[in-house]
Amino acid sequence: MGRTTGGGLVVASATVLILTGLLAPQAQAGACKGPRLAVLSAAIEAGKTEDVLAKLTGTCRFSQIDQLDISGSTPDLATIMSYDAAFYFSSQAAIDPTTLGNELADFVDAGHRVVVAFAGYHDSYPGIYGRLRTDGYLPFTTSLVVLNGTTQTLVADMPDSPLLAGVAFFSGGTTSWREEVALAPGAIQIAHWNDAASTPLVAAKGGVVGLNFFPPSADNPGDPGCWDPTTDGATLTANALTKATYATGLSIRAPRAVTAGTSVLVAGKLSCDEASCATSQQVTPKAGTRKITRTTSAAGRYAFSFRVMGTIQVRTFYAGSQAICAHSTSVKKTIRVA
Repeated sequence: MGRTTGGGLVVASATVLILTGLLAPQAQAGACKGPRLAVLSAAIEAGKTEDVLAKLTGTCRFSQIDQLDISGSTPDLATIMSYDAAFYFSSQAAIDPTTLGNELADFVDAGHRVVVAFAGYHDSYPGIYGRLRTDGYLPFTTSLVVLNGTTQTLVADMPDSPLLAGVAFFSGGTTSWREEVALAPGAIQIAHWNDAASTPLVAAKGGVVGLNFFPPSADNPGDPGCWDPTTDGATLTANALTKATYATGLSIRAPRAVTAGTSVLVAGKLSCDEASCATSQQVTPKAGTRKITRTTSAAGRYAFSFRVMGTIQVRTFYAGSQAICAHSTSVKKTIRVA
């Protein structure tokens, strides 16, 4: 395995990670529906950025995809705010990573999604700085160490997470570029690499998702050792930019009809990505105000019973308590008295 430290050019033993070229043109998603995406990368990586734009456009999950060059100038906040999501990756310096990081923190504060991939966590020039780093937005810690050199693959920690939907297999390729990072306090790890250190690969914290790999695939003309394009890297990246970071696999089971006075069992299952998420089962008669509320542990199965005297509607709901799960969802079922 290759291991590069310090603030110099990030390279592997046989592969240079920088490719000079022309600025990648804007990629339009045409008739596709979805969020408007700003891709923030250095213009010097034109061949690599073009590959990222092509892969994301191919998912047809964005209504607009634009590259905003960060090597020669910093897009102003108003420009970034005109998009729904922002994707940062680079192995070359942004001209002003501090201002850019401040703007991206404001973007998150306004309710937007930011995805930070390799080498945004580097403690030298390719990294992102400003409030996005200093105020604890990033889901990974930062590091001077870059790992590469042998093929690594994704291992799911939360296979039910929407961030892994449609991701059957992901290979980082023969170089498997990644940073030697750890999970940041308050972040949720979704997947890790299968290397000896189980290096974090996908994590989320609030409105920021971390992808610890270099987003161009091996189709790019300068680095055939990048992630394997026959695997699900494009889906993984698109998920990070569009999917909820929590899973709420909420279900409910109850009989459709019972005899008056019968004690019935209501049960179900919840899965979510938040360590402190909770479910409440609320039973409300159609006529009257009686409610029965129960709270379960963080995730798993729930069950409770009660006596049915008349037709009622059972409603099971989930409300997240942390920023990453700040939402609610519910399912309901009617139990009729025969």
